[in-house]
Order: sequence, then C-alpha cells, then structure tokens
Amino acid sequence: MKEVLMKLPCRIGPFNACPGYNWKIHAALLAPLTLALALVVLRHGWWGEDVRQYYLASREALPALWPAVQLFSDMAAPVIYALYLIVLAFSLVPAGVSASPGVTARRAEGRMLICRLVLFGFLLVFLTTGFFKFAFGMPRPGELWPPHFFTLDYSYHSFPSGHTTEIVAAVLPLAFFFRKKIVYIALALFIALVGYSRIWLGWHHPVDILGGMLWGGLIARVICCSPCSDTAPEPPNPVPFHGKSLSEPPLENTSIKKRSKEQA
Repeated sequence: MKEVLMKLPCRIGPFNACPGYNWKIHAALLAPLTLALALVVLRHGWWGEDVRQYYLASREALPALWPAVQLFSDMAAPVIYALYLIVLAFSLVPAGVSASPGVTARRAEGRMLICRLVLFGFLLVFLTTGFFKFAFGMPRPGELWPPHFFTLDYSYHSFPSGHTTEIVAAVLPLAFFFRKKIVYIALALFIALVGYSRIWLGWHHPVDILGGMLWGGLIARVICCSPCSDTAPEPPNPVPFHGKSLSEPPLENTSIKKRSKEQA
C-alpha cells in the first residue's frame, strides 16, 4: 500500500511528506490578516458585544463606505476564480512545435491546479464549512448566546467564516502557481482585506475569521500539494569511472580475476 501511495501525484500522509510545499510563504501570505486580527483582538477581544458596537459605530460614521465594502467582500471570490479561468485558458493552449519544455510544464501544472481546485477545493470548502456552521451553531454578531448546535438558522451560522475559508483556500494555490514576489504581496493584502471586511460589516466575530483562515489554509495545502516526484531526491547516479559507471567492474580488476582463475 505504501508503494502505491508513493506513486500518487499527491501523496496522502503527514504534511511534511511532500517537501515541495513552502510553509514559510504560506505563513507570509497569511501574515497581514493575522496581524489585523491580533490588533482587533487586543482592543476588543475574540467575540462579543464590544466588537459589534465598535464596528457598528464605524459603519454609521461612514455610511457611504458600506456599499463599497459589501461589494468588495461579495465579489472577492469571483475575482479570484476569474484569475483561475485565465490560468485554465493558458493551460489549454495547444503546445506548438516551438514551445519550450518550461512552457509545456507550466501548462501541465496549470491543468493540475484547476483539477485540484475543482476536486478538492470546492468539495472541501463548501461541504466542510457548511457542516461546521451547521454543527457548531455559533451566533452571529448581535445574536444571543448560547450556540444552537445542529441548526439551520442562518443567524447561528457564524463559525467559521465561509468567505475567509474560501478566499484563503483559493488564493494560496494561485500565489504558489505564479511564484512572484509582487503577486505574493498583492494576494496577501487581498486576503487581509477580505477577512477584515467580514468583521467591519458585522457578519462575523474575529474568532470566526481565525477559524476560516486556519481551515482554508489546510484546504489550500491539499489543493497545491506539489507532486513529490518534483522535489524528492533522485536516486544517486553511479560516478563515472573511465567512461563506465561504478556498477560495472573496472577492466583491470576483471582481467586480474580472469588470470587468477586460469592459474588455479
């Protein structure tokens, strides 16, 4: 069974089983949102009426900003999926005769990314996040405690934040695909703005955003799990020895053995 799993495009096992995933970049992409959450929590706490009242006053003080923030928060995911469509279009372009191996490999990587997004991303994000909301039944800002476990009441579907989970799970693989510093910075800020907007709009508590960020990050790890064959060390090649490999005995040793056998 172990040999079969080792041959899969993405091995199933511990998170360090596939060394191609860069956890440092993963953490850097989530750092702005983590910092924003830390500042909110230090001032208002993880959950409660203090957070709601503060951002309610902020929305009332800036009524013209509310529609723009709402539009940005709702359209964030479609914008990311539009970028995925661009990746898909690039990946489906027929490789010409003059196409370099690097371009061909990038197109194959793009196709694999889209497949993983559809098979793992959509399935895990929508099914698991919906189940968590249903099972935990955490009240949204302004609703009364205690939680309503296993409820269909939308007012008690606060944890985790679905928007944050979806954005983190979709943005991180996209950032790893482009592998550009400017893309990392732009997408990290994009994640932070989406997560913070859910608090500012009064839809979620800070703890909901944290839960969505962590769960979305794990889903992103599954989506962009690089083929281990790309990063695993290759078996060592025999060192050449006078034009032949060490796996073949040197001619001198062979002739000496042959003469010793004839003398015996």
